[in-house]
Amino acid sequence: MNRKIFFLTIPLLLFGAMGCDSHSNDVPDGEESNNVLISLNPDIWNADGAWFGAYCWNGDVNAWFTLTDDGTYYSSEIDTQTYTNIIFVRFANTATIASWENSATDVWNQTSDLTFDGNCYTITGWNATDGVWSTI
Repeated sequence: MNRKIFFLTIPLLLFGAMGCDSHSNDVPDGEESNNVLISLNPDIWNADGAWFGAYCWNGDVNAWFTLTDDGTYYSSEIDTQTYTNIIFVRFANTATIASWENSATDVWNQTSDLTFDGNCYTITGWNATDGVWSTI
């Protein structure tokens, strides 16, 4: 085998092996994950190529979650013990990341500040308060 190819493949093999960790959710052994599948039914928001995200926070911790389309809802697993508050966001079809940074152009709509009161939030109108929680 060519020495150059051999030495180039070693880092690739090592890097690939690091990605095979069976504990991909960073949950210590013996502990259960607090992740809950939180879903959004965007209803009238689901137009014009929009995509959806969720901004979650609790005190000093916050994170963005991109919601993925499962054919019925847009969903993401969220640790509802770490994050107790959520805002669902409708992003412009030209937005590239879930962020408040370019909110004037990237954020088309958003809910008001919510607390988890179910696992599925349905948008019922265009105002920030137009929505209802349910359990699916």
